[in-house]
Amino acid sequence: MVSLWPWRASTDDAATFEKALSTLASKIAASTTKRDLLRARARRAKVSWTLYGGFAYILAFVVLTLVTGYRNWGAVEYTVVACGPIFLYAVRTALTAWYDYRLNRTETYLATLLQERDATIEKLKLATKYNSTQQLLEKYGSQAAIEHPPEPKRGGGRGDDTRNPHLPPGRTGNAPPPTANIQRPRGPSAPMPPLPSPSQPTRSPSVRSPASPPPPALTAEFAPNAEFAPNAFTSPAQYTPQTAGEGRWYDRILDALLGEDETLAKNRFALICAHCRLVNGQAPPGTRALSDLGEWRCAGCGGKNGGGEVEKVLGEIVKGEKGKEEESGDDGERVRD
Repeated sequence: MVSLWPWRASTDDAATFEKALSTLASKIAASTTKRDLLRARARRAKVSWTLYGGFAYILAFVVLTLVTGYRNWGAVEYTVVACGPIFLYAVRTALTAWYDYRLNRTETYLATLLQERDATIEKLKLATKYNSTQQLLEKYGSQAAIEHPPEPKRGGGRGDDTRNPHLPPGRTGNAPPPTANIQRPRGPSAPMPPLPSPSQPTRSPSVRSPASPPPPALTAEFAPNAEFAPNAFTSPAQYTPQTAGEGRWYDRILDALLGEDETLAKNRFALICAHCRLVNGQAPPGTRALSDLGEWRCAGCGGKNGGGEVEKVLGEIVKGEKGKEEESGDDGERVRD
């Protein structure tokens, strides 16, 4: 039935889709956090039960063997010794089943949210004709703009503002440090005295004429045998990479029983900036894909990394709306003229 209400809210504008996507993003983040907490709790519960239960069984077995004596055992002692491992395994299996059930429910809900987000993105593309516009840009757009997109500006220091624009590229206006191993131009050299001819008598080196000035003393910096001073400046601190040693035998047994620890560095993603290739630490434990992190900013260059398809589509829509507003403003000025 066609709605005749003229003030019905439009569901095809970008603001409505942005609100829906923002709500879905918050729900996805909450579900991801809950899933990670459940995984951590499941592993902690299984490890605690296996360790403390095993120690309790070993202690009980030692006490019953050394204190009570196996000859004095009754039905209770035999039951404890025989059924102890079975009880430990049954409780561990029950804990695993309970946490697996909760994890499966959370992952199912998270998958539903992701599918709903993808469907909302497709509706947004259809409402804004994003696919057709992108195909037209790829077909008729400038190849230089497509192949070489503009790089984001990196966070520069104080030297970027004071750089001389008249200098050729690749050079800076800063003078080299005095300890740099660079041949410096010397002052105007004095004219070399003429070599004495064989007929003229040579003077002894100890006798000098009073008119000749003493030769200038060469400093250590400009001496012919001057070398680069290794202690001229403080060298940066050298950091040795910390390599994780091989685990003990009981660590391997626990990994085989309970699975690998998600908090270890080898089981986590490294956050490498796509602009300056700087390593910004590691992703939180339990991250299955980098798309789960969303958008993050590099600590070195300040460039944005990550971000899914939602931010890209919304950015294109905002640019399109700004272009439409500018075109409508130009048309209004033409009508007034």
